Amino acid sequence: MAARLAPYRPAGIEQLYDGNPRCGRTPVEALGGVMITWTSDRRSDQLGVTRGCSNAEAVRLLRDLEAIGALLPIADLIGPQP
Repeated sequence: MAARLAPYRPAGIEQLYDGNPRCGRTPVEALGGVMITWTSDRRSDQLGVTRGCSNAEAVRLLRDLEAIGALLPIADLIGPQP
């Protein structure tokens, strides 16, 4: 899981949300999103992505997270997905 998410790790904090130039316009009905936090002894980085973000990297990340979720026994913890 860590290796699959490593390419998305920003240096610091990055938010991909409606209005962010890297995200594009997000449909109003695209509510919710994900926040991923990477921590190590020396630093902590975060990436927040709004569902519906049209940025190609964000779309790939959300698809990868869905694939990871299917591999891990976490469905009961995260609830139904749209």
